[in-house]
Amino acid sequence: MPPITQHRNRQIIIDQNPLVANNLEETFLSADIAAASGTLTVANINGFAIDQILIINPFTERSEIVKTHASSVPSGTTITLAANTVFAHNAGDKVYRIEFDQVEISHAATLTGSKSTLATSALQAD
Repeated sequence: MPPITQHRNRQIIIDQNPLVANNLEETFLSADIAAASGTLTVANINGFAIDQILIINPFTERSEIVKTHASSVPSGTTITLAANTVFAHNAGDKVYRIEFDQVEISHAATLTGSKSTLATSALQAD
């Protein structure tokens, strides 16, 4: 199912449901984390690895997209992040692996023509 898009006030809004509907891996936080945390303590790390994109606590105001660290493999119950979280999260909040974290807008003069990238924009989970 392709993402459902809407537009409002010159913004393109993409529904988060398709990001997690066919989720690849999922777990939940097993401990509270503070804002600016560089690690997640989760119930299960099976299926999680380096350089993956995660969404924490989707469908809420504190939802955020983060990336796992490039060289620190998840171990035990800890997933190390590439950058700190923005929000605090509570034990029990869902964590999903998603396939992408940006949208590319392209244009072609014809249906079969070469595409030119007009813009690339990071997804924000708000």
